[in-house]
Amino acid sequence: TPGPCTHPLVLSFLSSPCTLPVFPTRTMSHLVCCPRKAEVIERIQGLDIETQTALAGAIQEVRGSTLGTAFSLCPLCLGPPAEPPQGSCGNFSRSGRCRLPMACCPPEELWEDRQHLGVQLADARGQARRLREARLAGLYRDELDALREKAARAERLQGELSALRERLPALELCRGRLEPHLKKDALLDSKAQLEGQLESARARAQRLPQLEKENLLLRSQLEQDQEQERQRLEELQQEKVLLEGELRQNLGEPLHLSWEEEQEPNEAPKSLRYEVTEVTSSRLLVLERENQELRRKLQEVLEAPEPRSPGLEQKNKALSEEVREIGLQDENSRPSQRAQSSQEREELSATLLGEKERLEQELRSLQEQQHCEVGHGVQRGVVWGSGGALRGQGSWLGISPSVVPILPRGRSPRQLCKAEEQVSSLREALHQLEATHIKALEGLTASQEARGRLEQELLGLRQELEQRRLEALLLGQLEAEAQALEKEREALRAELSQAKRELVEAQSSLEAEQQRAARQAERMQEAEEEVRASERELSTLQRGLEQHKVALAQLEAERGALEVVLSQAERERRVLEKESRHLRTQTQAQEEALAEQGRRAAQLEAQSRLQALELGGLRETAQRLRELEQDSKGLREQLATERICWFLQELLGEKVKGQEQAAKLVRLQEQLEQKEEEQVSFSRPSQYQSLEQRLESSFREMLALKEEKIGTLHSRVEELLALNQHMGKELHQEDTVSFNELWEAKGSLPFRRAGDYGAGGSSREWETPPPSLADSPPPQNAALLAEKEALVGRLGQLESQLGALQGELLSLQGQSGGLREESGRLQAQCGTLQVEKAALQSQKAALEAQAADLRERLASLEAEVRMARQERDEWRGRHEGLVRNHDKLALLHERQGAELEGLLGKQASLKGTLRALEQEHRELQDRHSHLVAQQAGLEEREAILRGERERLEGAEVQAALAMAEHAQGEQQGELRGLQGRLTGLQLEQARLEAEGTTLREQNQQLEVALSRLRDQCELLAQLKGNQEEENRHLLQEIQKLSQENRRLLERSMENREQYHSEQRQYLDKLNELRREKQKLVEKIMDQYRVLDPALPKSK
Repeated sequence: TPGPCTHPLVLSFLSSPCTLPVFPTRTMSHLVCCPRKAEVIERIQGLDIETQTALAGAIQEVRGSTLGTAFSLCPLCLGPPAEPPQGSCGNFSRSGRCRLPMACCPPEELWEDRQHLGVQLADARGQARRLREARLAGLYRDELDALREKAARAERLQGELSALRERLPALELCRGRLEPHLKKDALLDSKAQLEGQLESARARAQRLPQLEKENLLLRSQLEQDQEQERQRLEELQQEKVLLEGELRQNLGEPLHLSWEEEQEPNEAPKSLRYEVTEVTSSRLLVLERENQELRRKLQEVLEAPEPRSPGLEQKNKALSEEVREIGLQDENSRPSQRAQSSQEREELSATLLGEKERLEQELRSLQEQQHCEVGHGVQRGVVWGSGGALRGQGSWLGISPSVVPILPRGRSPRQLCKAEEQVSSLREALHQLEATHIKALEGLTASQEARGRLEQELLGLRQELEQRRLEALLLGQLEAEAQALEKEREALRAELSQAKRELVEAQSSLEAEQQRAARQAERMQEAEEEVRASERELSTLQRGLEQHKVALAQLEAERGALEVVLSQAERERRVLEKESRHLRTQTQAQEEALAEQGRRAAQLEAQSRLQALELGGLRETAQRLRELEQDSKGLREQLATERICWFLQELLGEKVKGQEQAAKLVRLQEQLEQKEEEQVSFSRPSQYQSLEQRLESSFREMLALKEEKIGTLHSRVEELLALNQHMGKELHQEDTVSFNELWEAKGSLPFRRAGDYGAGGSSREWETPPPSLADSPPPQNAALLAEKEALVGRLGQLESQLGALQGELLSLQGQSGGLREESGRLQAQCGTLQVEKAALQSQKAALEAQAADLRERLASLEAEVRMARQERDEWRGRHEGLVRNHDKLALLHERQGAELEGLLGKQASLKGTLRALEQEHRELQDRHSHLVAQQAGLEEREAILRGERERLEGAEVQAALAMAEHAQGEQQGELRGLQGRLTGLQLEQARLEAEGTTLREQNQQLEVALSRLRDQCELLAQLKGNQEEENRHLLQEIQKLSQENRRLLERSMENREQYHSEQRQYLDKLNELRREKQKLVEKIMDQYRVLDPALPKSK
């Protein structure tokens, strides 16, 4: 049997392994057949993957070739196989020197070699199978890594996509907010630019019609000047022709011949004025054509449609309207310009007429000189030469030869001096014409300058039109850009939808790839179940499992904590929802209350306005009341004066009253005092009326008493007269009886007859009888004498009484005459007083009507004051209610502020919990990455274990396979458990991510609710501010109303005080009048007491 292969190439490979291209197929065959396979395999495993794959391919090719060789050698076997060789020399890549003896070997050796080769072939096939599986496992591992990377990338893209989806509405909102701002800014910029351009265009357009009008005015003036100059030139030419004809007739035929000879060379030059008119007419025609072209272009520009610029059309319309207005103004200002141009033309025509008259005078003087000097033909040649020279000078100066007078030949030097003077005057006229020509040229230059200005302005307008067209194009471009942006936006939306579809497709493809990866992972796991056979891996896996268990326990605890936090957040959310509902209901109730308060405030404002109007009316009525009170004061003063006079007259007439009248007056005073005490609270007009009635009744009673007293006095006087007459008759009868008796007895006694006693009582004494009769009375007549004496004494008493009565009667008659006069005067005064009473009654009726009106107004004012007081009380109640509501709102606001602070604290705590959850999520991601890294380390360890297993396979194939199968089942179960736990962890992670997203959404909802609450709080604060302002306004109005009420109360108190003071004054006056009346009554009573005691004494 051959020994171990000691080929130098194999030894060199074992000593220093190198890459594949160094070894040919021969070396590969030696390597395949080398008994030191384990060392070769270790060295091959120490190489890189590419070299290993290349070596595996080369070994497969060599094995294929060896199989072919072995099968080709099979027919050479002749006998049964001998014992198998002890060594294996499966080296098919020996040199040709070894192959030839092998071919010449016997069949036993060949059979042994074949068996050996079959064993090597089986070994090689197992190794190839294992290498293929390892290769497939590596490929599967690479694919699995790639799929994991794709899955991680897909998850990352999905997270980014979800973040982008979350950011998309915010971006849409920002975009929706920014687009109007950008459009608004762009529109504002374009608006500002267009407004500036419009202002400049308006200014230019305002100047344009002025310039056009100036141009038209200049053109019309030039045309008028041209027409006037043409007319004047025609007139001058006619006059010139007439003057030439006269000159020809005056100068005769020789001069006519000379004129015909000189007419031919002088026809060429023309007059300066004619040339000026031709030049000006040509220039004016050119200017007219240019102006017509400019007008046509301007009309085309103005009529040019601009569909994309309605603002410009409006601006053009505005400009055209402004141009029309300016045209109207210019048409209004044309008459002044026409007047100026006509004045200038009149001045020019006046100057030309003056020149014409001067020329006619010169021509006449020349004609007279010609007639005077016809006979002087000697000096004609000299004068002819001078005339030719003058004609030459005139033609050189541009004057027509007809203007220069042709002098006859043979003039004297004096005449030549005169001619030279005429020539100088003509030169002056020529200078004047040149000055007019210069003026015309200046006018032309001014018109040309105006034309240049117009051209510049037209160029400016063309530039503006170009700018407007460019702006219209820019607007079109902007619209196109906007449309393009819209299209881009639609395209982006389509791309976004397409990206979403692609994302869905990628997700589906990722799911399919994940499924394929799962299937491949299952295959890998099946392949790895065959590989894993070591206890260290089991221990590491157990440790990993323990760590996973710990991590799962931590995750479970974190999950429980998160669930607790979530339950707390749910409870807080429910509480917040309840509070938000409560706040909504409160805000609605507050809004309704505020609306009700607003309506009440509007009603109160309307009522306050009505009260202000009523207060204005009350002020007017108060002013009228003051005026009426002033009038009533004047009337009262007049009435007081009149009544005082009347009272004085009445008191003077009351001297004849008696004690009954005094008692009646006392009773009346008592009644008046009682009635005054009862009627203090009544109004003043009723007191005046009652006083007037009482005074009238007292006056009537006094008149009646006076009349009765006068009647009683008359009746008493008549009775006394009748009694006196009766007593006289009785005395006369007694006297006659006694005297008859005495006469009969003693004779007649001289006595005065009783008839001498007159009815008037002039004689009151009896004639005493003669003493003889008295001394010697008869005794029979003693009784008669005694009776007579008694009767005489009684008669004396009666006469004395009669005298007293007659004196009293006389005094009473005088008093009655005075009383009659007084009664007549009193009747006249009564008539006047009745008239005045009628007037006063009318005034009284008017005053009563005014007083009634004032009473009604006062009642209405008092009712309004009561209403105002009630309204003030209501306002106070409302104000107190508003203050209470305000306090409640303040408390509510404070409570809401506290709740808001609590919500903000809760939001902060939720944000903290969210941050903690995010931190935990990050930690879980770190742990997941750590687990992934551990898994990668495990995979690397698996690869190392694979290498160790492959290295140990040669010696312990059977035991390793059994142990591997046993361990593989256990590891497969553990791996399946780990994969289940990994999937559970992934599901838990997904659930936690979903809960995190739900928590984020809840946080966003809470933030939205908080923003709403902030908005509601701001609205409440605004409502509170508005309510405070309304409360302030209402307080101000209430203060104003209270001030007005105070003013009215003060005024009413002042009026009442004034009324009471006036009432006191009137009462004082009445008391004074009563005291005066009482004094007068006392005086009258004293007079009566002075008169009355005489009667009892006489009795």
